[in-house]
Amino acid sequence: MVVVTLLLVFLLGSVSAIPLARLARRGDPPATPVHLEYGPDPDGMFKCGDKSYSGHEIYLAVQYGINLLVADQTRGSKSITPGSCLATYASPVGQFPQTFNSSAASQTIVPTSYCPANNMRYDFPLANGLAYNGGPNDTNAGDERVVFFYRSGDISYDSHPVGYYCGIVTRKGAASNGFVLC
Repeated sequence: MVVVTLLLVFLLGSVSAIPLARLARRGDPPATPVHLEYGPDPDGMFKCGDKSYSGHEIYLAVQYGINLLVADQTRGSKSITPGSCLATYASPVGQFPQTFNSSAASQTIVPTSYCPANNMRYDFPLANGLAYNGGPNDTNAGDERVVFFYRSGDISYDSHPVGYYCGIVTRKGAASNGFVLC
């Protein structure tokens, strides 16, 4: 009887650990404020494609994107678990934040001293209201993205991560798989 009980505890414990690990992976990272250099006016409205976004919504997208990078997490339909064997391969399209230098799309934003064209320039989907998080069904990321530069370890005077705003882009009116600057 003791052997059967121990076996059941072992099996149930193993099975119950699977959903808990998945929930932990999908948990949101802390909403740490981000110091955004060269960001848009928080009270302004910015048209991109056929939508408009407030400066605050653009900030929320950068903030969430940087917090995901700090937590080594992603959102989107092709997210992979950090540390898995797949995590060693290049990020697939659809995983956010993703680097914004791997294609001709990166040419839509001219490199500057604060937004260089390298693997620390990222794009993240824009959304009205709250930041895009993939949703319970990994909803579509839409056509508009904010592009920002983030270097791990850059910390502001108030101990928050520092990001640099590079611009917003859309797929509306762009060549296949490309972007145009808004």
